[in-house]
Amino acid sequence: MRVFGVHKRSKYRPINLDEDSVRTMLETGYGCMPDGREILELPIKAEEFKAAVFKGDCKKSPVRDGIGLDFFKILW
Repeated sequence: MRVFGVHKRSKYRPINLDEDSVRTMLETGYGCMPDGREILELPIKAEEFKAAVFKGDCKKSPVRDGIGLDFFKILW
């Protein structure tokens, strides 16, 4: 992690901000990330599941049982 930080600091210079600019950004809502938990709780559609299976590498196994995605693609 330290190497990454040193690399970024050598590549980019810091942006100097005054306190008023930071306060304005926080007051307008730029200080927080949008809450996306609702999306994670939605059920997975069959089309989405099929797209994920067919996008994967045939020789890779999504779980420890060793059954590759080609097995699921053939049986679909």
